[in-house]
Amino acid sequence: MSSSKDLDRDVKRSNDDSNIGQYSLDGKPVRCPHCNGAHFKSDEAQLNTAFATLLDLDWTNKSATILICNSCSQIQWFGTRPSRIP
Repeated sequence: MSSSKDLDRDVKRSNDDSNIGQYSLDGKPVRCPHCNGAHFKSDEAQLNTAFATLLDLDWTNKSATILICNSCSQIQWFGTRPSRIP
């Protein structure tokens, strides 16, 4: 369960324009499948399982990188972290 501190941190991070960039994976630029946008906000998301949640062990679950399209807000999930293009 998230605390209000966690929520405040997440809201501040989501409003941080310095987190917006272009990314590539395996040498290919990442594009939004919905609007073909090329600029994304990057974040981490936990891959929860019902069993770990039942035992209050969510911290043991793996996490994934998510890229949120800056144009249309489509979310893409990645098991391997995409590289930011400088």
